[in-house]
Amino acid sequence: MHYVIGDIHGCYQDMIALLNKIESQDQDAQIIFVGDFIDRGPDVDKVLEWCLENITLDGKYRAVRGNHEQMVLEWYKEFMDWYDNAGSYSSREPMPETYYDFSRWMDAMGKLTPDGLKPYIEFFSHLPYNRKITVETASGKTVDYRIVHAFYEYDEGVPKLEQYYTNLYARMYGNYKSDEIVVHGHTPTIALAAGDSLTYNIRPGLISYHQNDVNVDCGCVYKEAYPEYPVMLGAFCLETFEEIYVISVKERFLENGAEDGVRKYEDYKEKYLAQECLERTALMKMYL
Repeated sequence: MHYVIGDIHGCYQDMIALLNKIESQDQDAQIIFVGDFIDRGPDVDKVLEWCLENITLDGKYRAVRGNHEQMVLEWYKEFMDWYDNAGSYSSREPMPETYYDFSRWMDAMGKLTPDGLKPYIEFFSHLPYNRKITVETASGKTVDYRIVHAFYEYDEGVPKLEQYYTNLYARMYGNYKSDEIVVHGHTPTIALAAGDSLTYNIRPGLISYHQNDVNVDCGCVYKEAYPEYPVMLGAFCLETFEEIYVISVKERFLENGAEDGVRKYEDYKEKYLAQECLERTALMKMYL
């Protein structure tokens, strides 16, 4: 079966734990990542090395491009201009740095040279902007999915470059209907938990749904900043709609300490888990 995993952002231990859990129950699992492997998290170097060793265009582990990978590709052009013209770190012209911490990671890894950067730049540049995947559910129904980092524009008249920008950056959570189910990341569900009309469908820190939109970015890298939410790396199974997390919601809260964790878990359960997720239920009735 096929499983889509949300934004990694350097959370290597969580990524490996989730992969192990998926593959322990499905040895033939096909894994698709929604991009944003880099920046913010504690183990960007380990995540990148795993990606270079395992992710291919059509193999067991696949991915689409995230906006953070795209930002590195754009930075690389500036870096090469600096390198070709300034020539060395001793130049008075300061080396351009990435907006986030990719260039600092490369420097720490001893990779901040054209040759050192080459495998990472090649990997990022070969990631597609989106993927269409068609699966058959247990009931025999055929379901079309669009896997993308941020959003997919279904207007056929949209220029290709505009579509690519939309794939990487747009925040249009659930603002469309189509014959495909769109599975994406980019906007953490913790960011959607308040202040908009979608709140009733949002389970902050877990996979969330609206119309035929599935948001798998649970904000894993922010778990220390949001102890009131589970904030776990999650995976969504395309054939079954199963959600897979490294540990249960209750176990996640108990990591904060028994007494405080139980209180936070009960608060979260009452607010977000007491009733079924109607949008998920509607999708399951339609497709499973």
